[in-house]
Amino acid sequence: MSRSTSTVFALDINIPPESLSRAVEFCRLSIASAMFPASGDEIALVVTGAAGGVVGVGDGSSAARPPYISVLCPLGPPTPDSILALNRVVAKRDGVETGGKGEKSADFIEMLLVCGQLIAERKRCKQNRRVVYLLTDAGMEVSRKMNFVTVCESFRTYGVTLFVVGIGFSGTVKSRVNDVGDACDVGNDAEMPVGVIGDTSLREENEQVLRALCQVVDNGSAVISLESALANVERLSTRKVKPTAQRIVFTIGDVHIATQMSVKTKREVFTAPRPPAPLERGTGSRKINYSGPDTGQVQESERGEGISLAEAVKIRGPRGLEAISCVSLKEVPVWLLVGDGSRTITPLPNDLTGAKAFRSIVRAMAQNGLAMVVRYVYIQDANPVLGVCVPSSDEGRDVLFFSALPFAEDVRHLKFPDYDSMGVSVGESVMEEEEALVASVVDGMTVGPDVLNPHQTFNPFLQQLYATQRAKLHFWCSQNIEKGLMNEGENNVTLPLMQQLRVSSTAFGSPGNQLEPLFAKVRNQLQRCCRTFVYVPSNRNNRIGFDWQPHRRYTPMGSIVLNQGHDGSARAPFTAANSVEQCHTSSSVGTAAKVLNPSVSQQIVASDLGKQIPGGH
Repeated sequence: MSRSTSTVFALDINIPPESLSRAVEFCRLSIASAMFPASGDEIALVVTGAAGGVVGVGDGSSAARPPYISVLCPLGPPTPDSILALNRVVAKRDGVETGGKGEKSADFIEMLLVCGQLIAERKRCKQNRRVVYLLTDAGMEVSRKMNFVTVCESFRTYGVTLFVVGIGFSGTVKSRVNDVGDACDVGNDAEMPVGVIGDTSLREENEQVLRALCQVVDNGSAVISLESALANVERLSTRKVKPTAQRIVFTIGDVHIATQMSVKTKREVFTAPRPPAPLERGTGSRKINYSGPDTGQVQESERGEGISLAEAVKIRGPRGLEAISCVSLKEVPVWLLVGDGSRTITPLPNDLTGAKAFRSIVRAMAQNGLAMVVRYVYIQDANPVLGVCVPSSDEGRDVLFFSALPFAEDVRHLKFPDYDSMGVSVGESVMEEEEALVASVVDGMTVGPDVLNPHQTFNPFLQQLYATQRAKLHFWCSQNIEKGLMNEGENNVTLPLMQQLRVSSTAFGSPGNQLEPLFAKVRNQLQRCCRTFVYVPSNRNNRIGFDWQPHRRYTPMGSIVLNQGHDGSARAPFTAANSVEQCHTSSSVGTAAKVLNPSVSQQIVASDLGKQIPGGH
């Protein structure tokens, strides 16, 4: 998991207006993305080019700063005030004198010096990754070239990554790091020599200097375009979760190994904020007395009985992970491994002896195809949990994946239908044709491990939620530049489904989706399956189901009438087949779901086909 980031945005508002709007949008999206989802990132906003020294929200540092540079917000957690301050500065740009290229303007080197000061003044979150975004067209003359050395020293000391978002950069100018970089070496007191770049224009010279500065600072620094910066910030992202590991003793008989257990997968859920409890009860509310005729509080005697009962049912034992037995992986059903989440068990980082023993156990289990049943106790005197550990020695790692096993009270006993007793019999040749047809669909829809990889497939609900929150924040800030807080009803924002989600985790049959060519390839087989396995959706008393038609049997080669006396022989099969074929033209994934797993998509089938079937249930 990537660590949190402390980012400083340095924006030159003297850039051309058509580029300024996109540069401001990049800053807004970056700040909003740091807020939704909550990531623990920090941001700071520095602006240059506004005459009169625009006073920012946090512009109160004792350090002397060049004129025409304003710190709209110091380095800290992102807030709507950062976007509001940026909107006010941009709104005043047309009506306020700007610095331009005259002596009143601050160049980009002075901006980088201020960014370095903000990073140095931030004493907290020293473990964060530090990044500086400089958005400029490099059209100003650098007056104090000796500050190159100071910038290099500051950025190298704090491990800063510098991204220069070049406005109007040619992209063909190459830096002469041997000439420019020598003057930026730490400890070199010589200033940047004039004329080392050659016979070039001021903008090209500054572009070469910035490219050389990125090479000297290193640490992933680069010059990027505004288009690539916007594309990068618009990518889907997840909430940053700090990984935690629990140290636990792994016991196998008399062998004790110090290990650590970490959460590998855990379902990410959104918890809606609860409304605050009313200070006073409203009219008509009543308080239920659970004990005592006069008071609504639990009596001390009853509270003591509850505590005694909880203590009595505890299973006393130490905290730890104890091996019970090993079983074959073939004897572990798949449904046992599909739980709420999984955890990984690894040896301690600095325990070489324990790592050797643990690696030997994992590799022996993997070689023999075994899984280990263990007893896990989270804390002392806690209820024990039985689990299964599956070995993994892929990618040069030796770990155990832990999944909790259900107890007898947790298992639900299901009765599955017996298809042999349905009374429908067809020839073996027909069955072979049907099986071959479905097998061709399965083979055609088989993909590699890169398709729908969990690391690249995002939860559509959470991502749509984050996008809606960012849109509401942008709308609120745009309406509150000079106004007060709006009413809650005035901030209703509804967004269409994001295009990034259409091509990744939803709308699998739509153009642009990674699975669309796959469904297009098996479209003919899917249409044949629709004619072979016919069904009619029904909706009786708001309960969605399927009415299977036993009177006619469709095969890849034609149809076989099994029950001509059925009173509905002329009603459903033809209509259902045509309706399903019509559905193919709009969405291939809908048909695939209906064919392969109709129970999962029955609600979608009813909504898509219910209006097309005359006399449907």
